[in-house]
Amino acid sequence: MVKIAGLLTLALLLCTSALGAEIAGFKAYFFDGQSFREGKGEGGVLVKDYRLPVPVGEGAVREDPLPANTGAVALLCYLQSGGGKLKRQPRVIPIAGVAVQLQGGSISLAARTDVAGYLILALPPGNYTIRLGSFEKAVVIERGKTTLASLRGGKRMVD
Repeated sequence: MVKIAGLLTLALLLCTSALGAEIAGFKAYFFDGQSFREGKGEGGVLVKDYRLPVPVGEGAVREDPLPANTGAVALLCYLQSGGGKLKRQPRVIPIAGVAVQLQGGSISLAARTDVAGYLILALPPGNYTIRLGSFEKAVVIERGKTTLASLRGGKRMVD
């Protein structure tokens, strides 16, 4: 009986850990091919004010604080794969390891996306332009907040 109670306690702890993002106050967002939506979905990101965003699937959710007087951007770089005769729904394919450039005010930097296609940065509040090859997107960073942005790096048609 003690062994069963111990296993139930362990199972409860594991479930609580798996839901840690919700318990810790993080909100889950996923990209549906058009925009970010609140909820759980493939290739999502967890967001909480004054904390660095965490792409889903990176293991334990860490509550890394944003540096003072900064906000964050969670940028998803992707290819859109359009269907042909058999598949009409567009699909999002994350672009891993691609170089992205960011400029705004006196800041100019380059960074690479992670394996999930995300680039997570803490930046001073302001207006920025993010570039991926010939594609670009304007984003606004607010103090203590996370800006969710997506940048399509191309389209791949499949039949």
